[in-house]
Amino acid sequence: MSHSNSLRAYTDCEKLFQSALADPKGARACLGTYEACMQLRGRMNYFRTLDRKANAETYDRGHPMHGASIYDPYIVQILEDEEHEFWLYIQPREANILVIEGLSSLDDNVTDTESHEVHQLEDHSNGKA
Repeated sequence: MSHSNSLRAYTDCEKLFQSALADPKGARACLGTYEACMQLRGRMNYFRTLDRKANAETYDRGHPMHGASIYDPYIVQILEDEEHEFWLYIQPREANILVIEGLSSLDDNVTDTESHEVHQLEDHSNGKA
């Protein structure tokens, strides 16, 4: 079944996102089953897509909201509690950045940034022990 293209069909999604915006840590909704959470999460993400499209028509190019949604910084995930009830969590993304420094404030002697780069390691063992 395809999703409706009308923003008015997603008032439940907008209400959940607004609840998450109102609390610094976000919001959650108990839906009971994993399947119900999956369905609503899909609707939440599609609502966000429609909101972006509406904002692309509302705001001029160059405006920060052109093609963007105020709900973009939020992740929507499904978590199970101890009673085996499933919840939809709507939370702001967090990077857990400890310190941000401008490169101009660093010592002039720090010029070799490649020596500090972390590279991803690949497993070439083919499952052999």
